[in-house]
Amino acid sequence: MDVNGLSESLVFGRKITGLVAADLGDESIVRELRDLWVRYGLIVFRDGQCDPDFQVALSRCFGELQVHAVKEMLHPERDELFVAKGGGTDSSLLEAFGYTRKSERKSGLRRKGGGDAGDGGTKPTP
Repeated sequence: MDVNGLSESLVFGRKITGLVAADLGDESIVRELRDLWVRYGLIVFRDGQCDPDFQVALSRCFGELQVHAVKEMLHPERDELFVAKGGGTDSSLLEAFGYTRKSERKSGLRRKGGGDAGDGGTKPTP
């Protein structure tokens, strides 16, 4: 396991490469993972193990897991994992908290059904 910064220009976050399931059996590595997360706020994992069992074991290093309430989103092999996926044919559309944003729009978020996110949704969306 190697730990590096995300880039020279970023003070937050760390990139961890080469982490495997055997590493998670070492309490000092688990403690280091938690400390890195608390100190740097973001951890990106690269070039390591990535199967469902490993994902669950890694997630447990950071706390107790809960099963997602929407059963259709659960991973087919592990209930502790959910599958986040986009829908439809327009991959440039992002929806979060009832707001949508098209990547080509520069005016910001639009409330689904009309209006800017900042206007309380009262103005119609062109």
